[in-house]
Amino acid sequence: MLIQDPIHGYIQLDGLEMSILDTEEFQRLRRIKQLGFSNLVYPSATHTRFEHSLGSTYLAGKFAEYLDIDDSSRKHLRAASMLHDIGHGPFSHTSEEIFLEKGMSHEDFSKKKIRRESVSEVLEEHGVNPEKVISLIEGEGELGQIIAGDIDIDRMDYLMRDAHYSGVAHGVIDDETIMRAATFREGKLVFKEKFKPALEGLLTARYLMTPTVYMHRAVMRAEKMMERAIEELMESEDLGVEKIAYMDDIDLKYRLRNTENDRARFLNECLDNRRVFKPAFELDNTVLSREELRNVIEEVGTERDIEESIAEGAGVDVKNLVVDVPPIPKKSVVKVDVLRDNEIVGLSDISNICSSISKSVWENTSLSVYCKRDMVETVEESARDFFDFVG
Repeated sequence: MLIQDPIHGYIQLDGLEMSILDTEEFQRLRRIKQLGFSNLVYPSATHTRFEHSLGSTYLAGKFAEYLDIDDSSRKHLRAASMLHDIGHGPFSHTSEEIFLEKGMSHEDFSKKKIRRESVSEVLEEHGVNPEKVISLIEGEGELGQIIAGDIDIDRMDYLMRDAHYSGVAHGVIDDETIMRAATFREGKLVFKEKFKPALEGLLTARYLMTPTVYMHRAVMRAEKMMERAIEELMESEDLGVEKIAYMDDIDLKYRLRNTENDRARFLNECLDNRRVFKPAFELDNTVLSREELRNVIEEVGTERDIEESIAEGAGVDVKNLVVDVPPIPKKSVVKVDVLRDNEIVGLSDISNICSSISKSVWENTSLSVYCKRDMVETVEESARDFFDFVG
């Protein structure tokens, strides 16, 4: 079967891949937006995990050709690429934040769904081992690095696809050159040094796409509103993360529109009508030193406790504001191996661009308070009082 794709052209699927495509678990991805609420800023960014998974499968097949891997390995690699995002919950990374708070991730749910009879039986019928597919998704072995690494098929497809659908030019990468540059050495996926600019181009694209699309301030506000709505829904209707993980965007929207939880329903109504909260207060590394900001993040308490305190100080209903306390950035080390003079070296050791990107992890980190447009001044004053107190 041939599928026409706007990024890669024709994508050819074999019998195994058609059988995977027809499973309920894979069809569900048609109803999971790839970029969550980015379409509130970029209206055409309504593409789904379904297209991305097909695009990743195409790139895995191209990688297999350039690396000249055997048919069985190629079959497992393409199956893993097709299934790597099958565990994503509603609105992709928006629900992922809920999973992480409960000690889970979409990869954990991908593994559970691959082990379900409907998927595992399809794989086994075509001579594919479900556990080997899972190990590839986890990045194990030589081939696993093609799916889960700093230069991988997942990243290559989503950068090109997200740039295309959002209309942002930053995601343009030289995927063909990157794949041609790859080889295996000492059990590692490595890239020939002469193709270093193509590798730097991918890393630069991701660096530029982050503030422009993935962490656009309005998108982050919308996603935090939905995150809080999901939390309220889960508590009031006794839903566990497992239930959320098996929903799609439509299921979640239905539950939020019909819940008796006033805050969850209100936040969802705001998002339905693009009444995204406005920033009322922000602490970032332009206001505080990194160490001071780190201390505030570590000591400030839970987001919902802060919301209650600020709402009380402002004399407003807590449903009208949300607080976003970011995780403390981890030191970013780009793990890309390059073959130089027949020796393996790290790309970050030979690339000024790569090392500069690695040092930029605090650029998009801010502790923020968002609220309804007509409450900004009142909430800002209360937030300043609160953070002066905790400081």
